[in-house]
Amino acid sequence: MDTTHPTPKQHAHDRAAATAWARNVLADPRSVVLDLETTGLISPYAVEIAVIDLTGRPLLNRRLQPGRSIEPEAFAVHGIADADLINEHTFADLFDEIDDTLGGRTVLAYNAPYDAEVLRRECRRMYGRDPDGEPYPAADAWMSRTTWACIMRPYAAHRGDWNPARGAYRWPRLRGGTHTALGDARAALAVLQTMATVSDDRCTL
Repeated sequence: MDTTHPTPKQHAHDRAAATAWARNVLADPRSVVLDLETTGLISPYAVEIAVIDLTGRPLLNRRLQPGRSIEPEAFAVHGIADADLINEHTFADLFDEIDDTLGGRTVLAYNAPYDAEVLRRECRRMYGRDPDGEPYPAADAWMSRTTWACIMRPYAAHRGDWNPARGAYRWPRLRGGTHTALGDARAALAVLQTMATVSDDRCTL
C-alpha cells in the first residue's frame, strides 16, 4: 500500500475532481439524497428512511418496523427504541412507495455502500431469502434499477485529511445532521453543495 501523503498538486487535482463530481450530480435531475437509521452494525435493518430532492424537499420520510431489536449503540445515536416502532409498517409493506421513490434514480448517500447493503438485505428478506447469503436475482435486479453514489469518499478528497495507516484520505464524519434520516439526508446535501461551490479554500463542514 502506498502510504505517501499526496503532494499539494495531487491534492489540488483530487479536490477539483470532487468539486466537478458534486456539480455533475447536482445538475442531474434524477439525483436524490437518501439516509437510513438502522438497527445497528450487525446485519442491520432499516428503522427510518428519508429521501429528499436536491432542494431538500422530502420525497419519502418514514419509520419502519425492522422485525428485530435495535442495538443499544444504535439507540444511543438515533434515539429510536423498539417500542417506537411497534405500529410501524415493514419494508415489505412500504416497498411500492420506496420503489416509486428510488426506481431509476441516482441515489446519493453519505456512506452509500452501507445504505445500499441495508436495502439489499431488506429486499432479500422480503423475497424470502437469507439476507446475508447467496446473491438473489430478484433483489439484485431491484437494486440495479438505481445508480448509487457515495458522498463521503469524494468529500474526503475534498477535505484532504490524510490517513497514513490506510494510505488514503480520511473519511470524515457527517456533521450538521440530527441523527434522524431526514436531518442527516439534508446534512449530506449540504456537503454536496459545499463541494460544488468551494474549490479553492479548505472545506470546514
